Amino acid sequence: TAAYLGTARHNEIVREAAVREKNIMFYWYEPDPLVAQLEAVPVRFPKSTPECEAQRNADPTLNTANCTFPSLTLQKRTRSDALEADVDFKYFFNTFSLTRTQIDALMVQHTSAGGNSTVYDLSCSWIKDNFDTWKDMVQNTPSIAAQSTDASSALSLSLIHI
Repeated sequence: TAAYLGTARHNEIVREAAVREKNIMFYWYEPDPLVAQLEAVPVRFPKSTPECEAQRNADPTLNTANCTFPSLTLQKRTRSDALEADVDFKYFFNTFSLTRTQIDALMVQHTSAGGNSTVYDLSCSWIKDNFDTWKDMVQNTPSIAAQSTDASSALSLSLIHI
C-alpha cells in the first residue's frame, strides 16, 4: 500500500512504524535527526534529468517523474557584513566544516531525534569535546583600536615609572 501523508505527522508516523518494526519507505531530506536516528538508507532512483524534471507535478498523486530529486548541498550562511567586519570570524567561517558523520552523530542526540539535547547543549558539548578539531580555526587578531590602547597604556605606565 502506498499513501501520501503530507508532512503534518510525518516524523511521528515513521517513528511509530520503526518501533513496531514495520517496513516503511518515506521521502525526507538529509541530514536530518529522524534519518540519523533511524539509520535510514536511501532508495536509489534514476538520476534527475531535464526530461524527468519536466514530468514533475506539485500534486504527488499526479506526479509521473520516476527520478530522484537533485541533491542539494548543505551550506553555511552568514551576513556578508559580519564577515567583512571581523577578520577572525571570517577565517573561522571559511575554515569550519563538519563531516556528514559528525553532523549525523550530533543530530541523533537532538530532542527532535528522541535525544535529550538542545542545539545549545550539543554546541557546547561539541566545543568542549573537540578542542583539537577547532583550535586551529580560531584566530585572535588584535584590532587597531586595541593595539593603540595597549601602546598608550604602555606609554602611560612608563611615564608613571619615571
